[in-house]
Amino acid sequence: MHESYWRKMGNKCDITFNGDDSLSYFINVKSLHWFMESQLEETIKRMHNVVVNPIVDDHYIVIGTGSRQLV
Repeated sequence: MHESYWRKMGNKCDITFNGDDSLSYFINVKSLHWFMESQLEETIKRMHNVVVNPIVDDHYIVIGTGSRQLV
């Protein structure tokens, strides 16, 4: 849907993960998505607030997981 936009952006939106960044399945029993790290959820919501997207509070973040957590 937004493929042409991201192609134009090129590497301006690249994200780098350091080898010591945590990408594992830490359990957060207070969250609907118990397998998602709270830092990832907070970062996604903060990003949406920065770019003035619709309100993200009281909404769920839908992600998928496979043999390893998707970021």
